[in-house]
Amino acid sequence: MFSEFRDKGLEAAFLEEAGKNSLRYIRPVMLLSCTIYLLLFVYDLLCLDAGWPEIIKYSLVPRLFIFALCLLIFLFSKNAGNFRLIVNATSALVMLMYASHIYMALHLTGLDPTVEALNIFMLVLALFFLPNRWILSLILSVVSCVLFLLFSPFFLKGLKPETAAVFSVYLLWLTVFMSGMTLRTNSYKRELYAKSVELERLTLTDALTNTGNRMASDDMINRLCEEKRRFCVVLFDIDDFKRINDTCGHTTGDDVLKKIVSLVRENIRERDMLARWGGEEFIILLRETPLEASIEIAERLCRVISSECFENVGFSVTASFGVTEYMPGDGLASILRRVDRRLYSAKKSGKNRVCASGE
Repeated sequence: MFSEFRDKGLEAAFLEEAGKNSLRYIRPVMLLSCTIYLLLFVYDLLCLDAGWPEIIKYSLVPRLFIFALCLLIFLFSKNAGNFRLIVNATSALVMLMYASHIYMALHLTGLDPTVEALNIFMLVLALFFLPNRWILSLILSVVSCVLFLLFSPFFLKGLKPETAAVFSVYLLWLTVFMSGMTLRTNSYKRELYAKSVELERLTLTDALTNTGNRMASDDMINRLCEEKRRFCVVLFDIDDFKRINDTCGHTTGDDVLKKIVSLVRENIRERDMLARWGGEEFIILLRETPLEASIEIAERLCRVISSECFENVGFSVTASFGVTEYMPGDGLASILRRVDRRLYSAKKSGKNRVCASGE
Protein backbone atom coordinates (compact mmCIF):
# COMPACT_ATOMS: atom_id res chain seq x y z
CA MET A 1 0.00 0.00 0.00
CA PHE A 2 2.77 2.42 0.89
CA SER A 3 5.30 1.12 -1.68
CA GLU A 4 7.28 -0.57 1.06
CA PHE A 5 8.75 -4.06 1.28
CA ARG A 6 6.74 -6.57 3.28
CA ASP A 7 10.04 -7.83 4.67
CA LYS A 8 10.83 -5.36 7.46
CA GLY A 9 14.52 -6.26 7.38
CA LEU A 10 14.71 -5.54 3.66
CA GLU A 11 12.79 -2.29 4.13
CA ALA A 12 15.18 -1.19 6.89
CA ALA A 13 18.17 -2.05 4.70
CA PHE A 14 16.71 -0.07 1.79
CA LEU A 15 16.04 3.00 3.94
CA GLU A 16 19.55 2.78 5.40
CA GLU A 17 21.06 2.60 1.92
CA ALA A 18 18.86 5.47 0.69
CA GLY A 19 19.83 7.56 3.71
CA LYS A 20 23.51 6.83 3.15
CA ASN A 21 23.38 7.85 -0.51
CA SER A 22 21.29 10.95 0.17
CA LEU A 23 23.75 12.43 2.68
CA ARG A 24 25.86 13.64 -0.23
CA TYR A 25 23.22 16.20 -1.13
CA ILE A 26 21.20 16.48 2.09
CA ARG A 27 24.06 17.91 4.15
CA PRO A 28 25.02 20.82 1.85
CA VAL A 29 21.40 21.59 0.90
CA MET A 30 20.37 21.60 4.57
CA LEU A 31 23.22 23.92 5.52
CA LEU A 32 22.48 26.26 2.60
CA SER A 33 18.75 26.36 3.44
CA CYS A 34 19.38 27.16 7.10
CA THR A 35 21.92 29.82 6.16
CA ILE A 36 19.33 31.49 3.91
CA TYR A 37 16.78 31.11 6.71
CA LEU A 38 19.15 32.93 9.06
CA LEU A 39 19.90 35.70 6.56
CA LEU A 40 16.17 36.38 6.16
CA PHE A 41 16.55 38.20 9.47
CA VAL A 42 17.73 41.12 7.33
CA TYR A 43 14.43 41.01 5.39
CA ASP A 44 12.47 41.04 8.66
CA LEU A 45 14.52 44.00 9.89
CA LEU A 46 13.99 46.08 6.77
CA CYS A 47 10.45 45.15 5.74
CA LEU A 48 8.44 44.31 8.86
CA ASP A 49 6.69 46.86 11.02
CA ALA A 50 8.56 46.14 14.26
CA GLY A 51 11.31 47.66 16.38
CA TRP A 52 14.79 46.36 17.13
CA PRO A 53 13.84 44.56 20.37
CA GLU A 54 10.97 42.67 18.72
CA ILE A 55 13.04 41.78 15.65
CA ILE A 56 15.91 40.41 17.78
CA LYS A 57 13.60 38.50 20.15
CA TYR A 58 11.13 37.09 17.63
CA SER A 59 13.28 36.81 14.49
CA LEU A 60 17.02 36.68 15.17
CA VAL A 61 16.94 34.39 18.23
CA PRO A 62 14.70 31.68 16.66
CA ARG A 63 16.71 31.79 13.44
CA LEU A 64 19.99 31.46 15.32
CA PHE A 65 18.55 28.51 17.25
CA ILE A 66 17.55 26.72 14.04
CA PHE A 67 20.92 27.47 12.45
CA ALA A 68 22.78 26.09 15.48
CA LEU A 69 20.76 22.84 15.34
CA CYS A 70 21.42 22.60 11.61
CA LEU A 71 25.16 23.06 12.18
CA LEU A 72 25.17 20.30 14.81
CA ILE A 73 23.39 17.87 12.47
CA PHE A 74 25.71 18.88 9.61
CA LEU A 75 28.85 18.18 11.64
CA PHE A 76 27.54 15.04 13.33
CA SER A 77 26.30 13.48 10.11
CA LYS A 78 29.70 13.61 8.39
CA ASN A 79 30.97 10.38 9.98
CA ALA A 80 27.74 9.04 11.42
CA GLY A 81 26.89 5.38 10.84
CA ASN A 82 23.16 5.59 11.54
CA PHE A 83 21.96 7.27 8.37
CA ARG A 84 18.29 6.75 9.18
CA LEU A 85 18.75 8.77 12.36
CA ILE A 86 20.26 11.63 10.33
CA VAL A 87 17.34 11.61 7.88
CA ASN A 88 14.82 11.62 10.73
CA ALA A 89 16.71 14.42 12.47
CA THR A 90 16.67 16.43 9.24
CA SER A 91 12.90 15.88 8.90
CA ALA A 92 12.42 17.05 12.47
CA LEU A 93 14.58 20.10 11.75
CA VAL A 94 12.37 21.01 8.77
CA MET A 95 9.25 20.84 10.91
CA LEU A 96 10.93 22.75 13.73
CA MET A 97 11.97 25.41 11.23
CA TYR A 98 8.35 25.89 10.21
CA ALA A 99 7.15 25.85 13.83
CA SER A 100 9.64 28.62 14.64
CA HIS A 101 8.39 30.51 11.61
CA ILE A 102 4.84 30.36 12.93
CA TYR A 103 6.16 31.56 16.30
CA MET A 104 7.79 34.56 14.59
CA ALA A 105 4.74 35.26 12.43
CA LEU A 106 2.41 35.38 15.44
CA HIS A 107 4.54 38.12 17.02
CA LEU A 108 5.47 40.15 13.95
CA THR A 109 3.24 42.10 11.56
CA GLY A 110 3.41 42.97 7.88
CA LEU A 111 3.80 39.45 6.47
CA ASP A 112 3.17 38.94 2.76
CA PRO A 113 0.65 36.15 1.93
CA THR A 114 2.54 35.27 -1.25
CA VAL A 115 5.80 34.82 0.67
CA GLU A 116 4.05 32.67 3.28
CA ALA A 117 2.47 30.50 0.57
CA LEU A 118 5.94 30.07 -0.95
CA ASN A 119 7.26 29.01 2.47
CA ILE A 120 4.73 26.22 2.82
CA PHE A 121 5.37 25.21 -0.80
CA MET A 122 9.11 24.83 -0.13
CA LEU A 123 8.38 22.98 3.10
CA VAL A 124 6.24 20.34 1.37
CA LEU A 125 8.87 19.91 -1.33
CA ALA A 126 11.58 19.49 1.31
CA LEU A 127 9.63 16.83 3.18
CA PHE A 128 9.08 14.75 0.06
CA PHE A 129 12.63 15.41 -1.08
CA LEU A 130 14.05 13.60 1.95
CA PRO A 131 14.46 9.79 1.57
CA ASN A 132 11.95 9.06 4.30
CA ARG A 133 9.01 6.68 4.54
CA TRP A 134 6.29 7.83 2.16
CA ILE A 135 3.55 7.72 4.79
CA LEU A 136 5.68 9.76 7.21
CA SER A 137 6.37 12.41 4.56
CA LEU A 138 2.64 12.57 3.81
CA ILE A 139 1.67 12.93 7.48
CA LEU A 140 4.24 15.68 8.09
CA SER A 141 3.15 17.55 4.97
CA VAL A 142 -0.53 17.39 5.95
CA VAL A 143 0.29 18.56 9.48
CA SER A 144 2.32 21.51 8.18
CA CYS A 145 -0.44 22.51 5.73
CA VAL A 146 -3.09 22.28 8.46
CA LEU A 147 -0.94 24.41 10.77
CA PHE A 148 -0.56 27.01 8.03
CA LEU A 149 -4.32 27.15 7.37
CA LEU A 150 -5.15 27.28 11.08
CA PHE A 151 -2.70 30.04 11.93
CA SER A 152 -2.85 32.11 8.73
CA PRO A 153 -5.85 34.19 9.94
CA PHE A 154 -3.74 35.22 12.95
CA PHE A 155 -0.47 36.21 11.25
CA LEU A 156 -1.84 37.22 7.85
CA LYS A 157 -4.01 40.15 8.83
CA GLY A 158 -6.75 41.03 6.40
CA LEU A 159 -6.58 37.71 4.58
CA LYS A 160 -9.73 37.47 2.47
CA PRO A 161 -11.87 34.28 2.60
CA GLU A 162 -11.51 33.72 -1.15
CA THR A 163 -7.71 33.99 -0.85
CA ALA A 164 -7.73 31.48 2.01
CA ALA A 165 -9.85 29.15 -0.14
CA VAL A 166 -7.34 29.43 -2.99
CA PHE A 167 -4.51 28.63 -0.55
CA SER A 168 -6.43 25.59 0.71
CA VAL A 169 -7.08 24.19 -2.76
CA TYR A 170 -3.50 24.86 -3.83
CA LEU A 171 -2.00 23.17 -0.77
CA LEU A 172 -4.34 20.19 -1.18
CA TRP A 173 -3.33 19.83 -4.83
CA LEU A 174 0.37 20.17 -3.97
CA THR A 175 0.19 17.51 -1.27
CA VAL A 176 -1.76 15.07 -3.45
CA PHE A 177 0.54 15.67 -6.43
CA MET A 178 3.75 15.22 -4.44
CA SER A 179 2.31 12.17 -2.66
CA GLY A 180 1.45 10.50 -5.96
CA MET A 181 4.80 11.30 -7.56
CA THR A 182 6.75 10.16 -4.51
CA LEU A 183 4.70 6.98 -4.21
CA ARG A 184 5.54 6.00 -7.79
CA THR A 185 9.19 6.99 -7.35
CA ASN A 186 9.48 4.99 -4.12
CA SER A 187 7.96 1.97 -5.79
CA TYR A 188 10.39 2.22 -8.70
CA LYS A 189 13.40 2.67 -6.40
CA ARG A 190 12.44 -0.36 -4.33
CA GLU A 191 11.96 -2.43 -7.46
CA LEU A 192 15.49 -1.54 -8.59
CA TYR A 193 16.86 -2.18 -5.10
CA ALA A 194 15.20 -5.61 -4.92
CA LYS A 195 16.71 -6.52 -8.28
CA SER A 196 20.16 -5.36 -7.18
CA VAL A 197 19.89 -7.37 -3.94
CA GLU A 198 18.87 -10.47 -5.87
CA LEU A 199 21.69 -9.93 -8.38
CA GLU A 200 24.19 -9.55 -5.56
CA ARG A 201 22.85 -12.71 -3.92
CA LEU A 202 23.21 -14.65 -7.15
CA THR A 203 26.71 -13.28 -7.64
CA LEU A 204 27.80 -14.39 -4.17
CA THR A 205 25.89 -17.70 -4.03
CA ASP A 206 26.87 -21.14 -5.27
CA ALA A 207 24.03 -22.37 -7.47
CA LEU A 208 24.32 -26.06 -6.56
CA THR A 209 24.65 -25.95 -2.76
CA ASN A 210 22.99 -22.55 -2.12
CA THR A 211 25.93 -21.55 0.07
CA GLY A 212 28.23 -18.62 -0.44
CA ASN A 213 30.83 -18.90 -3.17
CA ARG A 214 34.53 -18.09 -3.11
CA MET A 215 33.91 -14.42 -3.87
CA ALA A 216 31.59 -14.19 -0.87
CA SER A 217 34.06 -15.88 1.50
CA ASP A 218 36.95 -13.73 0.23
CA ASP A 219 34.91 -10.57 0.78
CA MET A 220 34.02 -11.66 4.31
CA ILE A 221 37.63 -12.53 5.20
CA ASN A 222 38.80 -9.15 3.90
CA ARG A 223 36.12 -7.39 5.94
CA LEU A 224 36.98 -9.29 9.13
CA CYS A 225 40.68 -8.56 8.63
CA GLU A 226 39.98 -4.85 8.15
CA GLU A 227 37.90 -4.83 11.33
CA LYS A 228 40.64 -6.83 13.14
CA ARG A 229 37.97 -9.15 14.46
CA ARG A 230 38.84 -12.48 16.08
CA PHE A 231 37.87 -15.38 13.82
CA CYS A 232 39.01 -18.78 12.60
CA VAL A 233 38.99 -20.32 9.14
CA VAL A 234 38.17 -23.97 8.52
CA LEU A 235 38.94 -25.33 5.05
CA PHE A 236 37.79 -28.89 4.31
CA ASP A 237 37.89 -31.14 1.29
CA ILE A 238 35.86 -34.29 0.58
CA ASP A 239 38.28 -37.17 0.35
CA ASP A 240 38.50 -39.03 -2.97
CA PHE A 241 35.54 -37.17 -4.41
CA LYS A 242 36.58 -38.12 -7.92
CA ARG A 243 35.94 -41.74 -6.98
CA ILE A 244 32.34 -40.85 -6.09
CA ASN A 245 31.78 -39.16 -9.44
CA ASP A 246 33.49 -41.94 -11.39
CA THR A 247 31.75 -44.90 -9.70
CA CYS A 248 28.38 -43.42 -8.72
CA GLY A 249 27.86 -40.66 -11.27
CA HIS A 250 27.94 -36.88 -11.10
CA THR A 251 24.32 -36.66 -9.97
CA THR A 252 25.16 -38.72 -6.88
CA GLY A 253 28.24 -36.54 -6.39
CA ASP A 254 26.05 -33.45 -6.41
CA ASP A 255 23.73 -35.09 -3.86
CA VAL A 256 26.75 -35.81 -1.64
CA LEU A 257 27.77 -32.14 -1.76
CA LYS A 258 24.26 -31.02 -0.82
CA LYS A 259 24.05 -33.55 2.01
CA ILE A 260 27.40 -32.47 3.45
CA VAL A 261 26.33 -28.82 3.30
CA SER A 262 23.19 -29.76 5.23
CA LEU A 263 25.22 -31.62 7.86
CA VAL A 264 27.65 -28.74 8.30
CA ARG A 265 24.88 -26.17 8.68
CA GLU A 266 23.30 -28.25 11.41
CA ASN A 267 26.54 -28.18 13.38
CA ILE A 268 27.60 -24.53 13.10
CA ARG A 269 25.96 -21.31 14.30
CA GLU A 270 23.79 -19.05 12.16
CA ARG A 271 26.35 -16.25 12.39
CA ASP A 272 29.09 -18.51 10.96
CA MET A 273 29.60 -18.51 7.22
CA LEU A 274 29.76 -21.58 5.00
CA ALA A 275 30.91 -21.20 1.39
CA ARG A 276 31.89 -23.48 -1.45
CA TRP A 277 35.55 -22.68 -2.06
CA GLY A 278 36.18 -25.01 -5.00
CA GLY A 279 34.73 -28.13 -6.58
CA GLU A 280 34.59 -30.30 -3.45
CA GLU A 281 36.27 -27.85 -1.08
CA PHE A 282 34.35 -25.75 1.42
CA ILE A 283 35.35 -22.99 3.79
CA ILE A 284 33.82 -22.05 7.15
CA LEU A 285 34.35 -18.70 8.86
CA LEU A 286 33.87 -18.95 12.63
CA ARG A 287 33.46 -15.46 14.07
CA GLU A 288 34.59 -14.61 17.60
CA THR A 289 35.79 -18.18 18.06
CA PRO A 290 39.19 -19.20 19.56
CA LEU A 291 41.37 -21.76 17.84
CA GLU A 292 40.69 -24.51 20.39
CA ALA A 293 36.92 -24.24 19.94
CA SER A 294 37.31 -24.13 16.15
CA ILE A 295 39.34 -27.35 16.23
CA GLU A 296 36.58 -29.01 18.27
CA ILE A 297 33.98 -27.90 15.71
CA ALA A 298 36.10 -29.24 12.83
CA GLU A 299 36.63 -32.58 14.63
CA ARG A 300 32.90 -32.89 15.26
CA LEU A 301 32.15 -32.22 11.59
CA CYS A 302 34.77 -34.77 10.60
CA ARG A 303 33.05 -37.43 12.74
CA VAL A 304 29.54 -36.47 11.56
CA ILE A 305 30.48 -36.76 7.89
CA SER A 306 32.34 -40.06 8.26
CA SER A 307 29.47 -41.62 10.22
CA GLU A 308 26.75 -40.49 7.80
CA CYS A 309 25.26 -42.97 5.35
CA PHE A 310 25.06 -41.42 1.88
CA GLU A 311 22.41 -42.77 -0.46
CA ASN A 312 23.66 -44.52 -3.61
CA VAL A 313 27.25 -44.49 -2.35
CA GLY A 314 28.59 -47.92 -1.50
CA PHE A 315 31.50 -46.76 0.65
CA SER A 316 32.24 -44.30 3.45
CA VAL A 317 32.49 -40.62 2.63
CA THR A 318 35.06 -38.69 4.65
CA ALA A 319 36.58 -35.22 4.65
CA SER A 320 39.88 -33.67 5.69
CA PHE A 321 40.07 -30.37 7.57
CA GLY A 322 42.57 -27.56 7.97
CA VAL A 323 42.10 -24.94 10.69
CA THR A 324 43.81 -21.62 11.33
CA GLU A 325 43.04 -18.43 13.19
CA TYR A 326 43.42 -14.76 12.36
CA MET A 327 46.69 -13.21 13.48
CA PRO A 328 47.55 -9.50 13.64
CA GLY A 329 48.75 -8.33 10.26
CA ASP A 330 46.97 -11.12 8.41
CA GLY A 331 45.31 -10.56 5.05
CA LEU A 332 43.30 -12.75 2.72
CA ALA A 333 46.37 -14.25 1.01
CA SER A 334 48.25 -15.13 4.21
CA ILE A 335 45.23 -16.73 5.89
CA LEU A 336 44.28 -18.83 2.86
CA ARG A 337 47.89 -19.89 2.33
CA ARG A 338 48.18 -21.02 5.96
CA VAL A 339 44.88 -22.90 6.10
CA ASP A 340 45.55 -24.53 2.72
CA ARG A 341 48.86 -25.88 4.04
CA ARG A 342 47.09 -27.34 7.04
CA LEU A 343 44.50 -29.00 4.84
CA TYR A 344 47.33 -30.44 2.74
CA SER A 345 48.93 -31.78 5.93
CA ALA A 346 45.66 -33.49 6.88
CA LYS A 347 45.46 -35.07 3.44
CA LYS A 348 49.09 -36.16 3.48
CA SER A 349 48.84 -37.70 6.95
CA GLY A 350 46.01 -40.09 6.06
CA LYS A 351 42.85 -38.04 5.35
CA ASN A 352 39.64 -38.02 7.43
CA ARG A 353 41.28 -35.88 10.08
CA VAL A 354 41.87 -32.32 11.29
CA CYS A 355 45.19 -30.50 11.11
CA ALA A 356 45.69 -27.20 12.89
CA SER A 357 49.41 -26.97 13.55
CA GLY A 358 52.47 -25.71 11.71
CA GLU A 359 52.86 -23.05 9.09
